[in-house]
Amino acid sequence: MAGTVGAMSQGNATLIKHGIAEDESDYRLHVSFAFGKAYLFPTPAGQAVLENGKTYPEFRAKQPGVNFVTGRGYKVPWQDIPDCQELLIPPDVLGQVQCRKSDGPSAKGRKAVTVAQEMLKQGLVPLPTAGREIHDHDMQLRGKDIIVTYHLSLQIKCDWWAAKYGLALQTMECNPLRRY
Repeated sequence: MAGTVGAMSQGNATLIKHGIAEDESDYRLHVSFAFGKAYLFPTPAGQAVLENGKTYPEFRAKQPGVNFVTGRGYKVPWQDIPDCQELLIPPDVLGQVQCRKSDGPSAKGRKAVTVAQEMLKQGLVPLPTAGREIHDHDMQLRGKDIIVTYHLSLQIKCDWWAAKYGLALQTMECNPLRRY
């Protein structure tokens, strides 16, 4: 079961390899509600930092209602991740979701996604784009000189204390209560 896609939906109680190492996203955005900041970085850069030989403080996580460790990983300073950017979350965006430390993991995750979506709408997440120049004269006359495309996926994480303690790069997890 280790590293198997879908394993986390089975209500397992044993820590398995799951997290950033198996993440297939192009970018990750960690939302630090406690400090009103978000951290954007290419997923491969986060994966590489855990393989570079440097040691980072380990963390252990628990889910409410469970009396054993449900996650493990490392706290990595955002500055140690190549191309990681610290972004300010506008107060009005934070106010829309009203995330609380006491919210459950699923609620925090949904609220982090809401913050990410709003920041994307407002153009506050600097993702790379590709533009294809149009050489067809008729299309140019219709106002299409460049067509911009995005082909990126983002993994969004609620990372409450990231701005203070480093980004939580999880490597092991279990999901005994089948929460998403």
